Amino acid sequence: MKRTIAKPPKPASSVDSKTQYDRQYDLYLWTLEKQFDYGKWVLVSILAAHTVLLVASMSSSATTASKSSLPLVIGGIGAVLLAGALAWLNLFISANINSAIIDDIEKSRAGYTDLRETCADLAFWSALAAAFVSLGFFIWAGIRTAGIA
Repeated sequence: MKRTIAKPPKPASSVDSKTQYDRQYDLYLWTLEKQFDYGKWVLVSILAAHTVLLVASMSSSATTASKSSLPLVIGGIGAVLLAGALAWLNLFISANINSAIIDDIEKSRAGYTDLRETCADLAFWSALAAAFVSLGFFIWAGIRTAGIA
């Protein structure tokens, strides 16, 4: 299931090209807005969690165990930044695909398929994987700080 790319509706005989264009354009704007809002929320919440752990590890009263988890926290922050970059790439490619679909509708051309859809999918799933890696670093640092492992 492709979550980030708004596909044009199948043209019906009762839907003229202007209506189809307007629907696709509204869907395009909505998709961009929702992707941007969701991306901001995810990045801010993960960065906030890592920052709290980083500050706790760097404080003067931090134990040796919490200071030993510092590389994991820094790795987690790096993974969050990578996830943000991949999410931005996904948003950029998806916007490019949606604008091409709108252009096709405007010029009454048949739909297209190209490599951009594959790149958008790859960026989407890679950003998700990077976010999970970041979460793994966070949990591992927490376990190390608590002295469980």
